[in-house]
Amino acid sequence: MIVGAQIALNSKVINSDSYSVLILTAVISCIIMPYIFDKTFDYSNITRRKKSSADRIGIRETVITNQLVLNKPLKDIDFPYGSRVFLIIRDNTEILPDGNTIIREGDQVIIAGTSEHNEQMLDILHQNQD
Repeated sequence: MIVGAQIALNSKVINSDSYSVLILTAVISCIIMPYIFDKTFDYSNITRRKKSSADRIGIRETVITNQLVLNKPLKDIDFPYGSRVFLIIRDNTEILPDGNTIIREGDQVIIAGTSEHNEQMLDILHQNQD
């Protein structure tokens, strides 16, 4: 859905406001759909482990302060498994990143992943290197 929205925006089929709504809808659906599935599926005959708070998906927005991750492609940064850079906002432009996308100073990033991994990722993005 997000890639399709990016293509539609780049092809000028939709404007930036519609793109933002589509991205927000995709993010919300990633959060709500597991909840709806849990409420509609009958687990009475299935043994299921209760999710810990570390298993819950979270979305965070931050600005990078670690100089060591700036000007590097995302694929060269050792981010924890289970978390990813979901969106980069640079000069009021939303960028859907891939492994070759380079983080620049002043970029806002939106990360998504499990709570535990998001905290590890925030530590990487915010480490002060003197």
